[in-house]
Amino acid sequence: MRPNQFILVEASHEEIAGRRNKDETRVRDMDTTEEIKEHQEINRATAMAYSMFTGAIVKIIKNHDGRLEEAVDVLMRAI
Repeated sequence: MRPNQFILVEASHEEIAGRRNKDETRVRDMDTTEEIKEHQEINRATAMAYSMFTGAIVKIIKNHDGRLEEAVDVLMRAI
């Protein structure tokens, strides 16, 4: 398989922590904002490594609180 792009959809680590704290429908490990930030850095590094291996670009789409439609629009244009 030869993808032409990898897409990461992300929010700030503070937004993610806030969303997780408000979500009563799931049981999650309580990661700190620093741990969430580290997870995001790992995701980005992995995407970049795959990009170098395949020649595909990496597109990062921001999914900020209250702006889901905006993120969806960017995603739809990317694909």
